[in-house]
Amino acid sequence: MMMTNQTAAFMSFVLIAFSLVLGGCRLDSTGPSKPLPPDASQSTNTLNGDHDATVVDSEIAVELAEGKSDEVAKLQDRFARKNELHHQVHLIETDHLELKDWISQQPGELFFVDFWATWCGPCVKHFPLTVQLHERHHDRGLVVISVSLDEIEEQAEVVEFLQSHQATFAHMIRRLKIGDAFEDFSISQLPHYRLYDKSGTIVAELSGEQPAEALDLFIRQHLDR
Repeated sequence: MMMTNQTAAFMSFVLIAFSLVLGGCRLDSTGPSKPLPPDASQSTNTLNGDHDATVVDSEIAVELAEGKSDEVAKLQDRFARKNELHHQVHLIETDHLELKDWISQQPGELFFVDFWATWCGPCVKHFPLTVQLHERHHDRGLVVISVSLDEIEEQAEVVEFLQSHQATFAHMIRRLKIGDAFEDFSISQLPHYRLYDKSGTIVAELSGEQPAEALDLFIRQHLDR
């Protein structure tokens, strides 16, 4: 089908992808190499959805021009879910003891915690697996939590990343300085995955990159007990 000038203009929007690197992320004496962004505002964040709305509206116009009503419905549903997330993604500042206390007050049988950071390539690459684990096992009593090791000043970037992955579970960010946070949580590299029982006691953990099958088995072995 020949593409009209109007359609071509609509389809000129581009997506920006994260640059990913392989291997676990360890903290050296200088900390993460990623430069800090401009200061963000407050610890509870929501981001403006105007850009997403413009992109989705343009995509809808393209599909309408090509007579694809089914695709229009899908795009409208996708935008509705993204718009809802703009009001749902909040970051809770935490340390090890506060995390345990928070877990002990929540309903659920097993708690899966993903320690990650936006400056960690493997964390970004594998975060969709964490979202899948939430979707697959939430109804069986699994509670998923993400704990970002980013700087407090990077909250806006963290929230934007979580929104882009439609991560509708609990999200936290470290309260302590980076070196103190690694020591406080007793982790040496990212990503780091940990299972807690409902009392906040650690029952199992994995460190570094893990394939999807390994993470799913890790969860199922403890849910089935």
